[in-house]
Amino acid sequence: MSERPRLAELKIGTRLPEHRRTVSQDDFDRMAVASLDYNPVHTNVEWAKRAKVFGVESTVAHGMMTMAFQASMITEWIYPVGGNLRSMDSKFTRPVLPGDTVTSTGEVIEIHYSGRQPVFAVVAMTSVNQRAETIATSKAEVVIP
Repeated sequence: MSERPRLAELKIGTRLPEHRRTVSQDDFDRMAVASLDYNPVHTNVEWAKRAKVFGVESTVAHGMMTMAFQASMITEWIYPVGGNLRSMDSKFTRPVLPGDTVTSTGEVIEIHYSGRQPVFAVVAMTSVNQRAETIATSKAEVVIP
């Protein structure tokens, strides 16, 4: 397969380039502004220490931040060739804490055809923290020329 993805060249098992990001409280605060989600579980460090939401004495990232990291992995892969992200379904399984490093990986698991022409692909994604704990899983439908 060429360096740039083409739907006709994709195969089941094709892996996407990995996406890695270390997060901080500043990232959580910026996400709160962008999403208008100012829940103290994300933004108020002192409150989070007392509340122990998810069993941790810390603020936690917005689930949509983890989903955005996975979406970035997809779009960095397909946008340069004119592709698009058609849909995405995610499940968040563990909180992301300040200082965590989120590593997202993806793999093509389905290719859908109309006749003999490929129409779209399904990519399964997993994000883990630096302790190799799964924090999110997703599936996305992508259209690539």
